[in-house]
Amino acid sequence: MTDSELPDGSFEVVVSVDEEHRDAVQDVASRLQDAGLEGAVVLAEAGVVTGGVAHAEAFHALKGVAGVEAAEISRDIQLPPPDEPVQ
Repeated sequence: MTDSELPDGSFEVVVSVDEEHRDAVQDVASRLQDAGLEGAVVLAEAGVVTGGVAHAEAFHALKGVAGVEAAEISRDIQLPPPDEPVQ
């Protein structure tokens, strides 16, 4: 993903921890915070850390942290109400 495809300013991210580091997800989260992740929320059972970054450079820095399998921009998904017809 290029910088031009990233949002301007701060944005939310989802970071997947690789299988080798799942038992040390708290340590990975700490290193992610050192790399620029703000407001980290650790979902240990899923091997996921969420939070925000202030800019594109911080997002790229997350990808270089030991134990990170992938870093992605968090996206909102809106499902239709259950009584709406299937499209």
